[in-house]
Amino acid sequence: MATPGKRLHPERSPAERLHGERLRTGRLVALFLLGGLLFDAPLLRVASGDAWLGGMPRAWVYLFGAWACLITLIALAARAPAGD
Repeated sequence: MATPGKRLHPERSPAERLHGERLRTGRLVALFLLGGLLFDAPLLRVASGDAWLGGMPRAWVYLFGAWACLITLIALAARAPAGD
């Protein structure tokens, strides 16, 4: 049982908050660059072709799969830390 004077999540110092914001910013920049790489012409050419996967063209599967993964990663990177 928690004591009345202590909080379960102690307040973070300004330096810790700044460090967390820098990490979040770095992660979002890295995801932006990953998105640019995933949707760049050379990878799209590799994914395109006459092959079908699950009744859909391989290029569509690649585009929607990469898009869904990128959106999920951005949502995870942008959420607030547990202490805020």
